[in-house]
Amino acid sequence: MQATSFLRRPIRYGKTACVLIAVAGYWLLYWSALAASPLGRDIDFDGDGNISLMEALDADALQTVAVKVRGQQCTEYLAPKDARTWRVVCP
Repeated sequence: MQATSFLRRPIRYGKTACVLIAVAGYWLLYWSALAASPLGRDIDFDGDGNISLMEALDADALQTVAVKVRGQQCTEYLAPKDARTWRVVCP
């Protein structure tokens, strides 16, 4: 009976723990989306100098397509939701 008595007591520091878990979850989502992006860290689409969470999530969903531009083999990065070209990278 004593082993489960701690479950009946109120949780101390509950709000702090919730905030810490939320902040850790945000950063985990941000860094995992950033790491999964095919463009790496070159995803500042609006050019403001910062990579927002939405930019990281958008970059995570990019699809790559091989295209030819002026006879060169290039890679085109497309947004799957609207098939908009984000970037074309040629060697």
